Amino acid sequence: MTYPQLSFQVRINTRASLSEIKERVEKTLQCRFTTSYSNFFDGDEALEATALGLWITLSCDPEASGDGVHNYLLMGMLKGDLDAIWEDDFQTISINQYILGVLKKSDEGDWYVADLKELHQEAGLSFSD
Repeated sequence: MTYPQLSFQVRINTRASLSEIKERVEKTLQCRFTTSYSNFFDGDEALEATALGLWITLSCDPEASGDGVHNYLLMGMLKGDLDAIWEDDFQTISINQYILGVLKKSDEGDWYVADLKELHQEAGLSFSD
């Protein structure tokens, strides 16, 4: 038997520190972050929490833009200790818009969902409209 699984990915560009963003997200999502040691982050600083069966991570691009702005990524995916059943009817439900709405109503700043162009650029792929 398969069951749907949730995921999300939202971002914010800000001069705030990782610690400041951590506190804001903890308050909004009512979770507690700890330091992440996952190889997923290639040694970059990242934080993790769990809630609703999701592994929630908060990380940022270690390179700030010239004006000191960092791009922070808040992402949630199925926790590793939960066994996903990968069959033809496997369904992942994106709750990007829900998390975005909660953050916009409860936190300051311009949280957003990355568009395909930004995702392609990060992956080093070309993008055509």
